[in-house]
Amino acid sequence: MDQTHSSSSSSWGWASILSPRPSNQDCSEPHSVSHSHRRGGNSIAARENYQVPDLELEVERIGHLQDIITYSQRRLYRSPVTRPSRVLEVRSVSTKWMAEMARAFPESEVHGLTGSELPFPVTSPLPPNAQLHHKTILPGQPHFPPRYFDLIHTLCSLRYLPRERVPGVLSDMYQHTVPGGWVEIWEHMNELHQPGPTAIILANLLKEYVAAKGGGISLASSMDVSLKDAGFTQVQLTTIHLPLGEWGGTRGAILAEAVVSTLRNIADSLILVERKAEEGETFHQLISQWEDEFDTYQSSLIMYTAIGQRPTEAAGRSKRRTMS
Repeated sequence: MDQTHSSSSSSWGWASILSPRPSNQDCSEPHSVSHSHRRGGNSIAARENYQVPDLELEVERIGHLQDIITYSQRRLYRSPVTRPSRVLEVRSVSTKWMAEMARAFPESEVHGLTGSELPFPVTSPLPPNAQLHHKTILPGQPHFPPRYFDLIHTLCSLRYLPRERVPGVLSDMYQHTVPGGWVEIWEHMNELHQPGPTAIILANLLKEYVAAKGGGISLASSMDVSLKDAGFTQVQLTTIHLPLGEWGGTRGAILAEAVVSTLRNIADSLILVERKAEEGETFHQLISQWEDEFDTYQSSLIMYTAIGQRPTEAAGRSKRRTMS
C-alpha cells in the first residue's frame, strides 16, 4: 500500500558518505540466502560519526533492497521523468540501479558515485552508457557541471550523514539538477507496519543509538520538508510497505535477513568497538525475539521516498513576480 503526502558555486557535500565495495550483479530475481546470523566487521565504527554497516553486508543488503523495491513498484523510479538524458546515482553501492537505468535508457548518460577513491572492481561490465566514479565527494571539487542531471537518485545514503550535513547535501543536489529535473530519495528508519512488542522496543533503542552517533536516520519521515527547504517544488513524500519475513515469500525472507544483519552489525559494534558487552548482548537477544515476530504479526518495513523538482526558469520568474 502506498501513502502519499504531497505539497506543491557548485560543490558536492557527500564527503561523509562511505560506500561499500560496488558490485554489479544481475538485477532480475533476488537469490535466496541462508538465515544464519552473521557477525560483520566493524572497524569503521570507531572512526566515523555514525555506524556504517559492514561493507560486504552493505553491498548485499542494498542490492537486495533495490531488487525488492523495483519489483514491488514495477518500475525503476517514481519521479515523472519520461526519458532522462543524464542520470546520477549518489552512493552507488551495488551498481544494480544505475546498470538497469542504463539498459532501460540506452540513449542516456548514466553516472554513479561511490563516495570512495578506492578502485573497487566491478564484478561484471556495466553497459557502455554507464560510468562508475570512485571518488570521495568533497566540497569545492565537483565532478559535473551545475544543472547537469535530469534525475538524481539515492537509496539509504542520508542515514549515514550527520544531521547538520543533510541541508548541504540537498543543496548540492539542487545545484546539479537541471531546471525541471527531479531528485528522488529513498530511506527507511527500521520502522515497521504492524510491529510486535519487541519491534517497538528495538526501534526506540535504535533511534537513541543513531541520535548519539549524530546520524540522520530519523529524517526519513520529514524529507519532504527538507527538500522544500532546499528549493525543490512539486514535492511528494510517499510510504510503501515491504513484507518482512517468510510470510512475504522469498523477497520477504531476503529483506528480513538484510535488515537483521544490519542490526546485528550494530550489536557487534557495541561489543567489540565500544566495549559495551552487556548492551550488545541484550541487543542481540532482542533481535532474535524480533525475528520471531515477523510472521506472527505479518510485519512490513516502511520505506519512505521523497521526490522534488527544481523549478523551471519560467516558474521561478513567476514566483518572484507573485511575491513582489
